Amino acid sequence: MIVFSGLVFDQSISGTGDTWYTSAEHNDSLGLGDELAIHAVTTGVSGTGPAITCRVETSANGRDWYDAQGGPEISGGISNDATLEGGVAMVLVVLQRFVRVRVALGGISPACRLKIYATGRSYV
Repeated sequence: MIVFSGLVFDQSISGTGDTWYTSAEHNDSLGLGDELAIHAVTTGVSGTGPAITCRVETSANGRDWYDAQGGPEISGGISNDATLEGGVAMVLVVLQRFVRVRVALGGISPACRLKIYATGRSYV
């Protein structure tokens, strides 16, 4: 059963020195399910060799965050109108109450409009 589904990130981002996060308003909702699937859609991509990394992070208190898995859920080169998909199987990873997605860009002078959609499912 789907317990959460929606757009959780929609911003124009650029550069390699910054890190972006899904809004704190979604931290509680993203942690509701037994499974979480995310996908990222990029448009307006520029730069040389632009790439993106999206990592799911989890927290028990909303303050102290750690990676939900050993590697990123989404990682790779990006282009215009590209869709990159990733998923976290909550059963295989110990997740806490709060969940967010951390985003970073790679390449030389990368920039894009990024939308991240998430769907949480419960087994009950």
